[in-house]
Amino acid sequence: DKEGSIPYPVFSNQLQPHKKIVFTFSPLSLTVPQNTNVYRLTQKAIPKTYQLPDSSHTPQTDQEVIAIVKTVLEKNNTWTSPLQNGKHEIQYLSLTGEQLSYTSSFANASLFLTKLTPKLDSWEIIGNDPTQALVTVYLSKDGAILEFIDSRGKVIDASKSEPHLLKQLEEAKNDLLLQKGTLMAISSAATQFYIDSPMISPGEIDSLLVQKVLLVHYVDLFSDVLAPVYVFQGSVTYEGNPFTVSVYVPALKESEYTTSSLTQQYSSWISKRVPYKQGSLFSITYSENLNQFTVTAPSGKSEEAKQAALQWFKDQGADDPEKQLNIYFFTTKSQ
Repeated sequence: DKEGSIPYPVFSNQLQPHKKIVFTFSPLSLTVPQNTNVYRLTQKAIPKTYQLPDSSHTPQTDQEVIAIVKTVLEKNNTWTSPLQNGKHEIQYLSLTGEQLSYTSSFANASLFLTKLTPKLDSWEIIGNDPTQALVTVYLSKDGAILEFIDSRGKVIDASKSEPHLLKQLEEAKNDLLLQKGTLMAISSAATQFYIDSPMISPGEIDSLLVQKVLLVHYVDLFSDVLAPVYVFQGSVTYEGNPFTVSVYVPALKESEYTTSSLTQQYSSWISKRVPYKQGSLFSITYSENLNQFTVTAPSGKSEEAKQAALQWFKDQGADDPEKQLNIYFFTTKSQ
């Protein structure tokens, strides 16, 4: 097979790398093309802090709020076409005492929470939490910028792209069932602006009903690409508070990824499917510390068990298990 040219995505914020989650699905609908463009990131870093204007003017409309933010980005040379063509959202916050709450009225707002989500080819560009915009700005009622958060990392080279084959939705759902997804974010879904409550631990999520799916670009700073990913989302409740759980699944067909980067994923995927036992023939366990699978079989059936175990690893997606995985074969004395 021809080796692909795209590095397999490196998810920098995965919450539970070896946790098996049982997924079920509500009816999902998504139009998926046969291929998509993959864009590269440049080496130009987006500044973490911005030079902010000394003066401000009081905005009268949503458009003027966006214009204030755009001016800051333009002066720092980071207002790009994906931002221009992206989603611009403003939420109004009212301050009563020390308590912030959402309000539907521009006139009653004490603060403006501005969220900018860049887009390329109509796909949103996201980071480690799809519920959070990559650019978030807090402005006071008089137009002064109180906080400016830009999580884009690097500038995108939107002038160059390569078409690559996409998995269709059913393929991505199957990958999710095979534990090829990465739990990336558990986000508060509360309608209040601020809740003071404990966050649910990733280890407490054993099952998830998927109610929504997105197809987006993920900013993969490790591989310097915009990685196409499916984002599967469901809801959980913890101590009476709602949360949105987001699991990422790479969206390109596996033939599009480089062999070396894909091989690194096999242990992560297959480790979520053990311990496994095939009758009395063999059992398989995994040590995360050693990154090692142990196949245990009775001595009288060691060769038969080895071949059956290798076939099981192949069924999980490893083309050449003995080369792609660290497997230790252990035989027990027959009773």
